[in-house]
Amino acid sequence: MRTQDGLMAAYNIQTVVDAENKMIANADVITENVDFEQLKPALEALKQNIDLVPEEIIADTGYYVPAEIRAIEQGEETKCYVNVPKESKTKKEERENGITFEYDAQKDEYICSQGKRLVLKARGVMKRNVLYDRYDGIECDGCPVRDMCTKAKAGRIIYRRHDHEWKSQYDQRMNQKQGRERLKKRRAVVEHPFGTMKIWMGKLQLLLRGKRKVQIEVDLITTTYNLRRLLNIESNQNLVQMIKNYHWKAA
Repeated sequence: MRTQDGLMAAYNIQTVVDAENKMIANADVITENVDFEQLKPALEALKQNIDLVPEEIIADTGYYVPAEIRAIEQGEETKCYVNVPKESKTKKEERENGITFEYDAQKDEYICSQGKRLVLKARGVMKRNVLYDRYDGIECDGCPVRDMCTKAKAGRIIYRRHDHEWKSQYDQRMNQKQGRERLKKRRAVVEHPFGTMKIWMGKLQLLLRGKRKVQIEVDLITTTYNLRRLLNIESNQNLVQMIKNYHWKAA
């Protein structure tokens, strides 16, 4: 995996941290080197392990998968605040050069900033597990900005997501004040346990090999963190009382 020290043999640790007490509610070891499509598995693990459905999920750009976010918000009483990726370099250059596209819902086609039409050519095109409709430019020949717009011989092509309206509304929501405030909060919440563990233990180096053994090692580390955190936020008297009142079961 890519690390700050270059490519190394490593694991990706996915954690769920509660915002109020900075306790680690769940920690999973995975072999994928990105966080893509890990939001829903983390939520399912949280429900299974501690029977809890959070009111809000706050996550960084690596977890931005619109279809997954939509499924969570529609299936649970949970609101997602996942950072939206920055505008791509290509789109930014197009906008700076005055190249834009407007969708005409009535005609189900696009009109570019030069007044040229892009008409529907195919429905339900699957790309990276997302359904799109394809619109092809039919008036690109002779366009003064064609070289800046597309290199395709047939003309400009636009793919429109089937969930385009929902995605646009979600992206706007994240750019509003409430969304920005939630995203600022994320780093202070999620990075707190890792920073604390590194203060205690130095730079964490796994001692075991294999996913199962590494998961056990991570469970020991995070449990130790949670116990020490609990001692900081609860009085000894309350802890003793909670232990007495807990319904213990034989392993």
